[in-house]
Amino acid sequence: MRTRITRSLSVAAAWIVLGAALPATAHAGPTERRFHWDELRSGDCRMYDATWKVNSSGVATFDANLISSTGDDAWLMHAELFDRNDSYLVNLVVKNRPPDPGDRGKFVMGLPFANRSTRWIAEGKFDRKWFPLVDGMKLRSHC
Repeated sequence: MRTRITRSLSVAAAWIVLGAALPATAHAGPTERRFHWDELRSGDCRMYDATWKVNSSGVATFDANLISSTGDDAWLMHAELFDRNDSYLVNLVVKNRPPDPGDRGKFVMGLPFANRSTRWIAEGKFDRKWFPLVDGMKLRSHC
């Protein structure tokens, strides 16, 4: 999925990536960029009303709802930041995860129960030097 903040800061360009619909809206301010997805689907899972807020301090917060039709699932996600020319800048990494040789940019939420909505709140971080260039976000997700 990919969203892009336009010069008017009120309209988002959207297209299909990995078979999921893109956000309808993206908003920007001097200290925060917001990226919103109404609904994304992968396998037996659905994520809806998802928002990443990327802050000039280098902190990003995520809030979404998830549901699995079968249970015993997990939603895995990588969040990538892009500039206005669609050039890759940096991946968000999970905040407060101890350094290890594993994938620090993989956000994971377990979905153990079938047909039960689960709220997902997560925090990420990135080098704040990139913030002035941030104009878009792409999520790579699977369940």
